[in-house]
Amino acid sequence: MARRASTSFNPVWIVLLLIAFVFTAGVGYYVFQMVNDIYRTEKPLDVKVYMNNANSLRGNNYKVEGTIANLLSWNPDEGRLFSLEVLDPAPYYIPIFVPPKFNDMSLQKGQEYSFLVHVKDKGILNAKDLRKI
Repeated sequence: MARRASTSFNPVWIVLLLIAFVFTAGVGYYVFQMVNDIYRTEKPLDVKVYMNNANSLRGNNYKVEGTIANLLSWNPDEGRLFSLEVLDPAPYYIPIFVPPKFNDMSLQKGQEYSFLVHVKDKGILNAKDLRKI
């Protein structure tokens, strides 16, 4: 008499497949986050150095992410000056000048933005580009 082939359910394979799926999902999430960061090639602004001596950073471009704290000044012809709360790891408040080419964007208190900034004379951060996070 012929014997039947027995297939037994092996829980080790299920655990291994689950671990492989979680690992692949984690790698995919990391790569997706890196691809979506449009300023990934720019250096992040060292807020402590900026607060100590902003003139030492003049002429350079940096990326900075933070939450809009307040609108400090506004002129439709010249632009808007915002106070940006940046966590590094303690909260710092830095001024960012947003030129009039971004007047069509509605920047509201409490919204998170990613900025590409250029450090101008006297350490003023001038937004070259910005994206809502």
